[in-house]
Order: sequence, then structure tokens, then C-alpha cells
Amino acid sequence: MGNGSSIRRINGKYYLSYYAANKDKGNAMCYSMSDSPFGPFTYQGVLVSLGNGRYKDQLLPTAYVGNTHGGMVQINGTWYQNYHRQTGDEFPARQACMTELVMREDGTFEQAEYKSQIREQGGMPWKGEYPAYIACELLNREGITGTRKNTPYFVLDKELDMQVVTGLYEGSCVGIKYIDFGEPTQQKTQEKIQTNEYAAKPGNELRATIETNGKPGGEALICLDDPKQVIGKVKLEQSGRNEAVIGQKPEGVHEVFVRFTGVDPKAEFVKIYFC
Repeated sequence: MGNGSSIRRINGKYYLSYYAANKDKGNAMCYSMSDSPFGPFTYQGVLVSLGNGRYKDQLLPTAYVGNTHGGMVQINGTWYQNYHRQTGDEFPARQACMTELVMREDGTFEQAEYKSQIREQGGMPWKGEYPAYIACELLNREGITGTRKNTPYFVLDKELDMQVVTGLYEGSCVGIKYIDFGEPTQQKTQEKIQTNEYAAKPGNELRATIETNGKPGGEALICLDDPKQVIGKVKLEQSGRNEAVIGQKPEGVHEVFVRFTGVDPKAEFVKIYFC
């Protein structure tokens, strides 16, 4: 066990959640169970891992990691885990997060995916604006989270009074999970990506706006599910809002990546809008 433990009584059992880490950069909220608040407690698994380290088949995290602390809370019959992640350009700088937990029939919990949204299923509605500070993946051009010398990172823009993403190095990516573009299925959307069927069509166009701070230059490539699956691009010609019709509106629930090319690394990614 690491530290920052918190105990809850659920259906006659005692759940102890706490921060723990391993040698593979795993930094997670884990939990153990007992029949008594005095123990002994038996380890059950991970509730949520920063950057999804050790989530399903993923080994290394795809975001910056560090210690995390929090507790479980039940709202309207559903359990959630609140926690914090490491962020900002000063130590210690942290951002509060929350994720929905799914309880199995035997009383144990599934490991929640580390993502931008709280809900475990579905995605956020595609029409709207999403600040860069909700990003859950920060990747360099090799597709991994490296250091601040080659990977995007969060900073506090005091003029805007909000967190933004900077370090927009060549080929780097910022990922947001998940956006719901509506039916039909994700499989059909993947087929359209692979056959280049996302050319803009009248009446079903997707318009994207990338808000920046500074003089970015270059382009923001909008990708679905994989940084290599580009569906459109926005030229970053000015500080502020840069807008373009990027193609036909996708369908289904997807992770959205913004991949930067030819951009001043010191520029700031503030928000992305879809309409």
C-alpha cells in the first residue's frame, strides 16, 4: 500500500482505497477488501491508473504520472472514484478528476479507464467546446509520453486564468476521450476512414475550431482513435480561433487526437470546438 487511504462500507464489506505505484511507472488508485474495518484486507486490484498504465493490454502510461490520492463516493446509486493527476508547470501542481466505477456481481470493481470524461460508457456530445486541460493523452512523435523536452504538457496561463497545453513539438499529439458523433456503429466509421470517405459533403460537414494562444503557425491534424488516422486539418494562422471544414461528420464514439505539425512549440493549445 502507498498512502492516502480511505475506507468505505458497501453491502457489509469494507473497501480500502489508496495510492500505490510500481516500477513500470504505474501510479494508481488501488483497493483491498475485508469483512472488518480492522482487517485483514485482501488486495483486489486497480480502480484507476494515471495515463492508463497497466490498463488492459497497455503497459506504459500515455500521460504524465505521479502520486494520486482520493476516495470513493456514491451518487444516485453509482460509485465513483475521485483522484488527482499531476499537471501544470510548477511542483506540486494537481488537477482534480473523477471516474465512474462499475461493480461486478461479486462486489469487486472493474478497473476504470483513465479518460477525459467521468462516465464509463459513451462519449461527450460532439457539438460543443472542449478545453485542452481535459486531455488524457499527451504523446510525442514516437507515440509515447516522454519528457517536457519532446512531449506536450500542461501549464497555467495566468492571463487566460486556465490551464492550457504547450510543448507542441513536431508530430506531438493531444488526445481527448471520448466524443460521441452519433450513430451508426464505430466499425462503419473505421471503414470510412480507411477508404477516405470523409471528404466534405454538403449538409453533413464537420467544422472544427482550434483555439490557440501565441503565434502557432503550422497545422493541427484532427484524427480519430489513432494519431495516424487523419480526417481533416486546421491551419493555425493566428492566435485565437482557427476554423476549417475538415470533412464529413463522423459517426459513433471516438477518441479525438489533435496532432501538431510545423507549430511553434511555445504556442498554447487552448480549446477545440466542433459544430
